[in-house]
Amino acid sequence: MNRLMLFVAVWSVFSFRPAWAERVALLVGVDKYTHYPQFDLNGCENDARAMAELLQGKFGFRPDKTRILLSKEATAAAIEQAFREHLIEGTRPGDVALFFYSGHGSQVPDQNGDEIDDGKDEILCPTDILIGEDKSVDNVVRDDDLQRWTQALAGRETVVIFDCCHSGTGLRSFGETSRSKARYMPLESLMSPGVRSLPELARPSERNYRELEPGAAQMVTLIAACQSDEKAREASFQVNGREETHGALTVKLLKGLGGDGLGGNGKILYRDIKKYLEGPLRTHDDVQHPQYEGPDSVLDRDIFLAMSAAAPAAAVAASYSVAVEMPDERNTRLGPLRVWVDSFGAMEQGTDGPDSPDKKALLALVAAQPYLEAAGAAGYDAGLFFEQTGGSLVAGTVMRGGSVTRRETLSRIDAAALAPLLDELKRMYLVRNLEAIDNPGSPYGVDIRLLSGSRRLQVGERFSFMIKSAKPGYLTLIGIDCQGSLTLLFPNQYEPNNFVAAGEVEAPRLSGLKIVPPVGREFVKAFVCEKPLEIPVLNRQDSAGGFRTVTGGADVEELIESLIRAKTGAGAELSPATWGEDSLVFYTIE
Repeated sequence: MNRLMLFVAVWSVFSFRPAWAERVALLVGVDKYTHYPQFDLNGCENDARAMAELLQGKFGFRPDKTRILLSKEATAAAIEQAFREHLIEGTRPGDVALFFYSGHGSQVPDQNGDEIDDGKDEILCPTDILIGEDKSVDNVVRDDDLQRWTQALAGRETVVIFDCCHSGTGLRSFGETSRSKARYMPLESLMSPGVRSLPELARPSERNYRELEPGAAQMVTLIAACQSDEKAREASFQVNGREETHGALTVKLLKGLGGDGLGGNGKILYRDIKKYLEGPLRTHDDVQHPQYEGPDSVLDRDIFLAMSAAAPAAAVAASYSVAVEMPDERNTRLGPLRVWVDSFGAMEQGTDGPDSPDKKALLALVAAQPYLEAAGAAGYDAGLFFEQTGGSLVAGTVMRGGSVTRRETLSRIDAAALAPLLDELKRMYLVRNLEAIDNPGSPYGVDIRLLSGSRRLQVGERFSFMIKSAKPGYLTLIGIDCQGSLTLLFPNQYEPNNFVAAGEVEAPRLSGLKIVPPVGREFVKAFVCEKPLEIPVLNRQDSAGGFRTVTGGADVEELIESLIRAKTGAGAELSPATWGEDSLVFYTIE
């Protein structure tokens, strides 16, 4: 299961909403872990308190109906008891029941066989989580528990917010700094003290807590803080003039619900939240992408019955606001990918390790690439790790958030043997710089998704994209494959006319895109612009097979530079009101 922070709204189908509907909230914030203080966090208690203040001040939740459990209070038993007594027994059909959790999340082996995709249960980590000598995991809240609890809330408007991590890779966040910390507890390292073998790279999962669906008569809306290969992070923010540590998406929600005046006519709808969460969230030198999923039928509903059920709530809402300063550290120029080269053990500890012949050889290969720059634990964009295991040298690439993206067993260290890992670093470099070309708040509101709905595609499968834009314009699709090759997917030789009307359009439609080896992570960037987007370096390439591709060297740098210059350079052709963009990550498998 992905490492996620989820915002889940479970809607019961009932026709009568009484004006006296009660609003009841249970908020849990866990900074301190009794048995594993090395994984303590800093901002989870702040999250719980701030959300309680927002709910009471803006949405009419009464103090006696708002219960908070912080750190040592938040044992697994206490969370279950409070959920049962405060939310299930303390509400009735027609009420609003909200559960908020901020802390660590992780995964454990599935117990009942319901996890078909990845064989793992997603868990919340209470303060007393404990790993037994037999590797059993005790004192946790499993997704199966949450399913049962939310089913018991039938008839309520139930909202569940998770500000935590769920990672499918099994590796800790390497080299955490005081500026940004991930909310993922690496249980594998606790289960196997002293064992340094590399865990297998798990297939990305897309289940996103769909277990919380309480039945066919109800609908579920999910908002995730990040994609499956990212981590939900906490960092320092200015909230109401105070510098505090908070989760990035919690702060985003505080800002939007409490300070940005979302929606119109004194209302905030789920549609407003969905639009507000478009685009990446940045915490200093890291990035995470919120994910929204849910039926269109709930988009025009008021959140928490806001300003529609009880007059007192509306009166309070008009006088309450949250002032938040969000970091804005977008890249505005091309830069090399900073790569931390070190042993697996050093990265586990988050410190620079000693030099060794293997480390020196890998550093020399990194230094020879024009798009890479050697870095250390103090500041890096990606990692290249190595480890002697079972008599073999294993090396791999890891993202800043801690997710392993590729690993290889090497018979030697030279450019040929390391080519797959260098290709992966080039892919990271391209994605990082394409991500820098963003336009938050664009009137185009561009959204891209796979037509199939799944983000895992098999070799031989044909596919296309659905692109939504609020305004007509010229569509450009640029893809980066698992080897770091960059291809103009649309327009192409088969479909040269790339003008699209407002609304939703399928692209490419006629060119028959098909998954072929090699397999791995794929990235697509969609642009919709008022005028055709000119990319000279792509126009110079041969359209082999109907598509134009650049594979490396100066052409790659020229392409990225031209796009960034179009947005930020002198006389930039992309003014904010004339274009929109969106990104998509998906996975190809055998």
